Amino acid sequence: MNNKSNNTKTTQQNERIVFQQITLVVTGFLLTFLILGFAANIVLSNLEENYQKLDYLVNQNNAKAAGITKLSDAIRDRMLIVYEMLHTDDYFELDELNMLFSSKATEFLKSREELMALDLTEIQIQELVDQREILKKAQIAFSEVVANALNEKGVDSSKLVRHARDVNAGVLNRLKIMMDNQASLARQDLLEANRSYEETRHKMYVLGAAGLIMSLFIVYYIIRQIRTQGQVLTHVMGQLEDSNTTLEKRVEKRTSELLQTREENTRMSTELEIGQELQTVILPREEELSEIEGLDIAGYMEAADEIGGDYYEVLQHDNGAIIGIGDVTGHGLESGIVMLMTQSIVRSQTYQENQSISSILKLANKTIHDNVSRMQSDKILTLLLLDYKRNNGNTATITYSGQHETILIVRSNGELEEIDTDEAGFPIGLVTEADDYFKEETVGLQKGDTVVLYTDGITEAENSEKQLYGIERFRDVLSSHYEKSANDLKDCIIEDVKAYIGDHKVHDDITLVVLKQQ
Repeated sequence: MNNKSNNTKTTQQNERIVFQQITLVVTGFLLTFLILGFAANIVLSNLEENYQKLDYLVNQNNAKAAGITKLSDAIRDRMLIVYEMLHTDDYFELDELNMLFSSKATEFLKSREELMALDLTEIQIQELVDQREILKKAQIAFSEVVANALNEKGVDSSKLVRHARDVNAGVLNRLKIMMDNQASLARQDLLEANRSYEETRHKMYVLGAAGLIMSLFIVYYIIRQIRTQGQVLTHVMGQLEDSNTTLEKRVEKRTSELLQTREENTRMSTELEIGQELQTVILPREEELSEIEGLDIAGYMEAADEIGGDYYEVLQHDNGAIIGIGDVTGHGLESGIVMLMTQSIVRSQTYQENQSISSILKLANKTIHDNVSRMQSDKILTLLLLDYKRNNGNTATITYSGQHETILIVRSNGELEEIDTDEAGFPIGLVTEADDYFKEETVGLQKGDTVVLYTDGITEAENSEKQLYGIERFRDVLSSHYEKSANDLKDCIIEDVKAYIGDHKVHDDITLVVLKQQ
């Protein structure tokens, strides 16, 4: 039972270790993937942010460059108009050129508003404001040239035109500077984007290295744990192997013991079967009982074990029969041997003429005492002998001797008598010299009288509540069924005893002899 429990515990421990190893491996892989995934997510997020920022900067720079280019184109167109004004004296043409000059100013302002909507620096915004104010002066100079020409004032218009030209040239030059500054800003933005990319790449290396180090640490920890658990598992397996080896040795030893026990049980069973068969064979047969004239006899014996210690005998003689009943202490093989010795002594002595039952008991006492002492046993028995003799007619007498249970006699009228045998004898085999204790007493029988002999296996039979059957219940059964034949009365008594016992184990031999005077 302990080995089975140890094997169960070992199996459970092995399963727990294997489960822990699997858990460690899975956890290690999950943590590794988690760390690497976290690092990759950070890197990708930074890269995406850099790409978005770079895309925004490129779009802004392109838009700014396009806006400055439009402004420069508008200024160049105005300067061409100024150049044409310097080479014409036609007032109407001057007026048209002035209107065209104004429209180019409108284009300039429109392009300027578009440029102002972009993400400009404060310097760029201020530059565009200044340019607008400067161009107003050029526009005013042009307007004065046209107005003077129309009014035919003799004012030197070329001076005003050149002034307008110089103003636009200045603006164009400032736009060129603005374009150069924007290019410089674009280069700075590119450098900033490149620096951010390098930082992201550095972070990627750092996080990758950290993830790798963490993964190596996890793998090292897992290997260490698996190694430790492997050592535990090896130790447990060693214990299991030792346990199995011990179990095998125990099984071999137990198997050997069982084989020896089996052989011993077989031998004892054979001996008990032989003893039981001998005990059964020597019991009086029904045909022997039926040959006794004037007497209806029925007997019953059931051993508590394979071999009982109870004894009953019916031996016919010329004018009747010797009836004996006895109870050896205990039951089993030794009790059965003492019972067989008793049967042999009583039977052998009945063949001797003029042999009284008291003398038979005296001889039996000495012989059994010597044999029991030789057996180094403490077995003794109570033994009662009755000498039944027929008289003329339907009467008879019984002479009894020996100490045993009481003799129950139910007269033909239902009256019940109980004869105590304590003063008629002495336990057989207890002492060597007990001749003075054995006495003979005689009782007469009439037609229909019934004599019942029994062992204490009946009166001391127990039910499931350990209550005894008792002599009173025994008497009641006799009083209720005494008119029946000896065999039927015997059956009624045994059935009542068995019903009382029920499923409770029978602890003592049960023996019953019923004699009915015919």
